[in-house]
Amino acid sequence: MLLRGAAATSSAMTMTTANSASEAYLYLQHAKHWLEHAYLWKVIVSGKESEGAQFFAQIFAQFPDA
Repeated sequence: MLLRGAAATSSAMTMTTANSASEAYLYLQHAKHWLEHAYLWKVIVSGKESEGAQFFAQIFAQFPDA
C-alpha cells in the first residue's frame, strides 16, 4: 500500500509539472505575441530606428524560438 501511494503521488507530481510547463509555454507564447504587436505599432508610429522600437526588438530577441 505504501509503494502504491508513493507511485500515485509521483504520478500526480509529474502531471502537475507537465501542466506547469505547458502553462509556462502558453504564457511565453502570449508574451511573444503581444511584444511583437507592440514592436510593430512602435515601428508604425515612430519608425524602425526609434529608441522604443529598438527596445522592443532587443527584448523580443531574448525570447527562445520554440
